[in-house]
Amino acid sequence: MKKYVDGVGITEMPKHREIIHTIKSKFRKLKDLIKAKMKPRVYGKKGRGPPTVEFGELSLSSPPKKVSKNGRQPLQERSNNQHGAANHGTATETEADQKARKARNRKMTVKPPVTKTPASYNPTPHQHPATLDRATEAYLIPLTASENVDATVEDFQAWTDERSPPLRIEKQGEGSFGEVYRVIDGDQSVILKIIPLRARTGQGSRKYTTISDASSEIQVLARMSEVPGFVDFRSAHVVCGSLPSQFLSAWNRYKKGGELVEARNPNYRSAYPPTQLWLIIEMGDAGKDLDRYRPLNVLESPKSKRHLSVQRSWDIFWQVAQALAKGEIHAEFEHRDLHLGNICIKDTRDQRDIEDLDLVPRHSQTPFKLDHTGLEVTIIDYTLSRATLEGNRVVFNDLGKDQALFQGEGAIQFDIYRHMEDVIAMSGWQESRPMTNVMWLYYLVEALLGRTTELSKEAGYTIKDQMTVTAKMESILMEVKDTIHVEKKREWIVQSATELISMGTTKGWFLAEDVINK
Repeated sequence: MKKYVDGVGITEMPKHREIIHTIKSKFRKLKDLIKAKMKPRVYGKKGRGPPTVEFGELSLSSPPKKVSKNGRQPLQERSNNQHGAANHGTATETEADQKARKARNRKMTVKPPVTKTPASYNPTPHQHPATLDRATEAYLIPLTASENVDATVEDFQAWTDERSPPLRIEKQGEGSFGEVYRVIDGDQSVILKIIPLRARTGQGSRKYTTISDASSEIQVLARMSEVPGFVDFRSAHVVCGSLPSQFLSAWNRYKKGGELVEARNPNYRSAYPPTQLWLIIEMGDAGKDLDRYRPLNVLESPKSKRHLSVQRSWDIFWQVAQALAKGEIHAEFEHRDLHLGNICIKDTRDQRDIEDLDLVPRHSQTPFKLDHTGLEVTIIDYTLSRATLEGNRVVFNDLGKDQALFQGEGAIQFDIYRHMEDVIAMSGWQESRPMTNVMWLYYLVEALLGRTTELSKEAGYTIKDQMTVTAKMESILMEVKDTIHVEKKREWIVQSATELISMGTTKGWFLAEDVINK
């Protein structure tokens, strides 16, 4: 056996190590040989054509030429080579000839004029139709044929790109229907309700909002937009594709902000298919929903929740009652899902008057006015609503198909669903039963009283004055609650929101002219 030096002394190499040593030695020799073969040699000089670089036997000066069966170069290749020689020169072209050729080319080149696009928001963006098969186009006709919906189905990302560069997008909330975003342009803002639509076939064909339900909601929105207290409907669009990057960023910020997220995470490709259909409903910004205000006995983080003053609760309740009463007269409207998340409030007074929002005249006597605080109250989300359209056509949602709606526990909201079922189930959900509006008004007054604090101490107000005002308003709201209490097993005294408003003027709870002028 051979001997080798291992740094300690001369030892005899074992058989297996001798084999490995031999293989490594041969490999090093082969590697050195390849390096020597592959050492580049460059030929040619500047101005004499492209240099040729050779690696051993391989030349990379130009790719091998294609030759036809008859031995001639193909016509297209010959044509390209002729143009190339004319444009780039040949190896025998002199330096003076090259300068003259480049000068001629500069004279022949004409640059197109540059047009600058203004950075301002484009109110009428270009359309970018999505690629849909005929079956899907026919499937969407109940929506796209509506006069209230854009007839063109656009690509979602392109639709957003046309509108979003100068805008800021913020996610506001979510529900079983989809998600709500606020789009801010300077001091103006609109609300976008984004609803994933049920697919015709394949992924998403057994979930999400059906085309018929989406169409019904659009019709109710357009019908009720004329009534004070209901959301301002502006437009609707059907789009196709994944959630755009702008909305995805807003979704991630919403989640990082600590808000409860139950919707599908659009960051995962499995959440929605790339051909997902969406309905985008554009509405006026109605402010913040009442669900942000929590009961007094619930401990909340200091960043998000406030409580309501008596005056705010007073204005909120009666504005909602008036809106429902006018909706009943206008379209036999019943909301049927009027929880706090579907009631929005917004301050309409200047910020300089914010300290006066909760004040009433010092010696105010009943009947009270209905606008103490300058709040604008708006009813939103008509997914489960019922209304009569022009031509006596009824739009409604058959809640009996979703039995899970009536099985909830732990909140009065779920009790209201069951009370509605008791009243409507026998006659059918398409029938007009305005008593459902009274049920939700009971829910509202119960929720408001649980979120109401006493008046804060203000300049010029004595404790006696504060207690007098608070006591009068609270006593009226308590009387309303007792009058429309849904748990009492007796004949209903009040059958509709219209009757409740009439009762309020008769009993002197508020001024009749406030109802007429609203």
